[in-house]
Amino acid sequence: MCQPIKFLLISYLLLLTNTSQALDCKSKIQGRFREDGSGGGVYDRTISDDEVLEFVLKLKSAIARDDRREVAKIANCTSSKRGCRWYTHDTNGRSVERYIENEDIFLKNYDEIITDSIKSNLAKVKGANDISAKFQGFSICNGSIWFDPKRGVITFNSSE
Repeated sequence: MCQPIKFLLISYLLLLTNTSQALDCKSKIQGRFREDGSGGGVYDRTISDDEVLEFVLKLKSAIARDDRREVAKIANCTSSKRGCRWYTHDTNGRSVERYIENEDIFLKNYDEIITDSIKSNLAKVKGANDISAKFQGFSICNGSIWFDPKRGVITFNSSE
């Protein structure tokens, strides 16, 4: 269940960013717990559902506003040695793994990274039921974006 203060903060952020729909914070993130209640498989069990929802809200709002610098800041591709992974296709249609090591690379390739498909799928994210948790982090948009709210985006899967 969401804490009232967090819920008010998220609602306030929605009003500030003109995002039309609030995220549902009453449901649980998929994959967060095993059916037997033991948990497991989650990348960082110290991260609360509220932190995950807040990250998704910020990312969703920045992309909806086409605030590229804010998206780069939220993605935080400099948080690891190699940066964020980015999967795309080469000219032969083969999947290619690339790395976004800094904000300049991210901004230069923004339209190839944040594709129309990612934008439309992200617009459909309504709450915790649209977020999955696995050992490698949290996922939205059918695996198009993998992230850790404490670090930023881990992977962009832009190959469509």
